Amino acid sequence: MFTDTNEPLGRMSTLLVVFAGVHLLLTIFMILKRVRAMFRSFRVRREDPVP
Repeated sequence: MFTDTNEPLGRMSTLLVVFAGVHLLLTIFMILKRVRAMFRSFRVRREDPVP
């Protein structure tokens, strides 16, 4: 990804990679939470069986 592999990444590059990773992880957790709430609301509201 970077041309000079002998040097470690700089502080700003590391912060950007960590921020992007944490943001992606939290977004995935938020999506899973909303999908779970959606399925829970389907289960609660459906009272009569489907004929």
